[in-house]
Amino acid sequence: MLFKLSRLIYFTSAASICITNICFNSSKLLAQTNNQNNPQLGCLSGYPDGTFRGDRAMTRYEFAAALAACLNQVEQNIPNQTNGLAPKSDLENLVQRQQKLNQELQELNNRVKD
Repeated sequence: MLFKLSRLIYFTSAASICITNICFNSSKLLAQTNNQNNPQLGCLSGYPDGTFRGDRAMTRYEFAAALAACLNQVEQNIPNQTNGLAPKSDLENLVQRQQKLNQELQELNNRVKD
């Protein structure tokens, strides 16, 4: 091996900490309840009996059920989230400008090649 083992251990430890924090923060966001002050998804609530059971791994079935609940919640929230979105006319205008810019760039590219 061309690298020192201590550097490898340090790197893998840092990577696992980073990944753990990302996963923890993401699952924490999904698990928070939905209220006016905290507009989170609130789709992970534990087991039907109200327990969490964090001392064991989830089964594939449990993960699929939790994911389905979250996706259903997201699908329900999508139509309600139209505040602050650009109108369709702005999108069409942006697409037209992008096409025009692409044509001009192609013409410029052809001139540079010649």
